[in-house]
Amino acid sequence: LHDLIGIEHHKLNFFQELQKNIKELKEINRESEDQRCEIAAILDGITDVMMVLSEDMEIISVNRIFERLFPGVNPIGKKCYALFRDSEGPCSECPAFKSLSTNSVCKDTAIFRIDGKNLRFDMVASPLKTPGTEEDRILIFKRDVTMEKEYQAKFNQAEKMATIGVLAAGVAHEINNPMAAVAGFAEGIQRRLTRMDDKIPDELA
Repeated sequence: LHDLIGIEHHKLNFFQELQKNIKELKEINRESEDQRCEIAAILDGITDVMMVLSEDMEIISVNRIFERLFPGVNPIGKKCYALFRDSEGPCSECPAFKSLSTNSVCKDTAIFRIDGKNLRFDMVASPLKTPGTEEDRILIFKRDVTMEKEYQAKFNQAEKMATIGVLAAGVAHEINNPMAAVAGFAEGIQRRLTRMDDKIPDELA
């Protein structure tokens, strides 16, 4: 009877320990899910196109902004240059390659033709080390600055025109002063000549 009670007591302890472990695992899982949702919300809140690429420029994951740029396209497994350049080979100026080779953050600006429009992007590529794997990955952000550049160009043009206007006004002012003096002297001479009509010899009239 003593042995039987001991066995049952051991089972009870084991069951209680198991319940405790299950509770801890559920709590850890809940915290992990909360962290995952938080990270997903942060990534989806980024207004730039974000991609994770493999060493051979294959797209591993993207954020929701990518879907706005390429609606209805599943990019996973496709080559980055195939989507953005419609090319069969990688771009020589791609900052992702520079980031891999130098193991540093690289920046560049490029124009891509997407949906019949030329769009300008500022790009930032950063090496991404994945714990437990030897494969290098690249985190790349592409920010659409097309409208920003257009507004900047218009602002620069307006600034140039304003400068030309100021220059023209200055030149007109500088020319106006001597012309006013010349006009004043001419009017004075004309008045004097009127009073001296009877004194001017006929050969000078």
